[in-house]
Amino acid sequence: MSADELAQRLSEIAEELATVDARGPDERGSLRSASARFSRVVEILVSRGVLRAGDLRLLDRLGDAASGQVVRLSLVRDKHKIVSAPIDCAQFLPLCQARCCALKVTLSPVEVHDHKLRWDLDAPYELERGDDGQCVHLTETGGCDSYDERPAACREYDCREDRRVWLDFENRVPAPMPEGVKSRF
Repeated sequence: MSADELAQRLSEIAEELATVDARGPDERGSLRSASARFSRVVEILVSRGVLRAGDLRLLDRLGDAASGQVVRLSLVRDKHKIVSAPIDCAQFLPLCQARCCALKVTLSPVEVHDHKLRWDLDAPYELERGDDGQCVHLTETGGCDSYDERPAACREYDCREDRRVWLDFENRVPAPMPEGVKSRF
């Protein structure tokens, strides 16, 4: 079997492993073990020169894509105890165009169970964004229609040092709008 044929067969196995539906704890444990052994075999083949490092990266990407969305939850206990940074968002909105509202925001289990914030079905437990790339809770006037229930991540966030929002906060130089995000203002 040639290296290309071997890489192809390993890709097929990686895809099969990534799409297995393990429902019980024993099945999940067996699947994790098989996936770990598979990864070690691929690493050994790369180290022996049978496969190229690029084949390993390709298999990793294939496995990531085939396994679907990784679900992550924030670990905040009580978002209402978080003190927000003293930033007058309304004052800066004409400049920043609410760039922070286009950032990925992961919710906590409590925030999900409260059912007060909309989250994305394609990216479970992340705040939902509209077609313009900004949070669905952002209003046309720049406010948040769920401000009192905003996630812990929004409460903790301080844009002043974030280069995705400001190139220079003190001199009021905003960063470029993220790709795919359209300002509502």
